Amino acid sequence: GETLMEDLSLADSPLVLVTGAEGAGLSRLVRETCDVIASIPISQTVESLNAAVATGISLYEVDRLRRAAAKAA
Repeated sequence: GETLMEDLSLADSPLVLVTGAEGAGLSRLVRETCDVIASIPISQTVESLNAAVATGISLYEVDRLRRAAAKAA
């Protein structure tokens, strides 16, 4: 299953961010290798996000989650 970006528990764990191809997403082999598959919620009227945009959103969310965890500690 997939986890929404906002629901990830990242804290200060090492992280590798892999962005899938536009439209097609991640290959089966990459999906099987990942510990967690996270998705960005988008409107049903949007087919997919540009890979660069998806990466930017993901990096922003990772930073936001890590800052929130640091403040809570």
